[in-house]
Amino acid sequence: MSAGSGGIFPDIMGAFWLADFEGAFLTASGAATYFYHYIPEPMSRGCDAGGGTFSALQVNKDFQIKGYLSQYFATQLILAPAMAGTAA
Repeated sequence: MSAGSGGIFPDIMGAFWLADFEGAFLTASGAATYFYHYIPEPMSRGCDAGGGTFSALQVNKDFQIKGYLSQYFATQLILAPAMAGTAA
């Protein structure tokens, strides 16, 4: 998968990819993981003429946040157990 693969990455498949990536790392006794796709970038044309990006945030050409993509929501679900009981 890549940012140029088109609309599949910001869709549900991106969330599955992130969950698999993080899950495999933690299963292999990883002590800490850092999400490195945090730098927002505008969607670019992909193979299917749809927009693609590795970012968890949808931004316009001026880098203003316009919405959240699947990896953002997957991150919330993955972190929920670790964040339970902590102050917001």
